[in-house]
Amino acid sequence: MKNLVFREKEMTLQRITRVKAKKAYEDGKEVLFIPVNCNPLSKYFNLGIWENKNLEGQYNSFESLCNAFEFYNCNSETGKYIAFYIKQ
Repeated sequence: MKNLVFREKEMTLQRITRVKAKKAYEDGKEVLFIPVNCNPLSKYFNLGIWENKNLEGQYNSFESLCNAFEFYNCNSETGKYIAFYIKQ
């Protein structure tokens, strides 16, 4: 995994591993799910979603959310797996 940090005027995003993302998700922190080849700060082509455990959705666990996100959003153009980011 590359240690990537994206900075914009009002926000700094740091890439984290899947294990750290699961822990942050379980702790109620917001985690950005995005395909690996996409820029998380892009205003034109952004497939990312912010998720945390407190949001009431149709997925009961972190793993089921990851599986559904990969199935619908990850492909050969956007990347075959998910990159996770948190706000600094």
